[in-house]
Amino acid sequence: MNEESGTRADGEARRTADYSTQYLEDLVTEFNAQKLEVDLDDPRVKRATDLIEETLKKKRLCWADVFIIERAILRLQSPDRLRRRVWSLRDKFRVVIGEQAYAVYERSGPPDPSDLKTTADELRSDIDQLLSEFHWLYLTTPVRERVRNHLSKRIAIGMMVACSTTRGTARKTGIRTGSRTSRTSIASEQ
Repeated sequence: MNEESGTRADGEARRTADYSTQYLEDLVTEFNAQKLEVDLDDPRVKRATDLIEETLKKKRLCWADVFIIERAILRLQSPDRLRRRVWSLRDKFRVVIGEQAYAVYERSGPPDPSDLKTTADELRSDIDQLLSEFHWLYLTTPVRERVRNHLSKRIAIGMMVACSTTRGTARKTGIRTGSRTSRTSIASEQ
């Protein structure tokens, strides 16, 4: 697997899988922007920022680390930001999982971001669940694709073996192969 580097706070390379590097760098940028908008003395904010900073110190990050960072950033976001973000995440979720599965999500009664009675914690909980679903898909999609590719190759090999066996059997028994000649020779034998 190819790897690319981002930069850690200490200037050393931060290594992530190539497909997650840009996403991680976007999260780091979002985190740095969020720090300007929050009260860093608030214990809840302090825990979230400490968690992100500790995670970013690792030499090698995986999807689980990216998820930790994303969830911690969620804890830093203002209610107004959450109200805007949930619409975007829900739309992406609908596109990824399809209309039928999204209808099931809608029937579960997610909080209404346009209702001012909806609390920031309710929105955070909904967004957290959507992020969990996305990360589960990020983790399982490559595995499913590998299995599908493996099965496709096995089926293709099996079909080639079956075709060559059928052709060989047809030659040994004197039946001509090919769609037109086979029908003609079978019909003339009857």
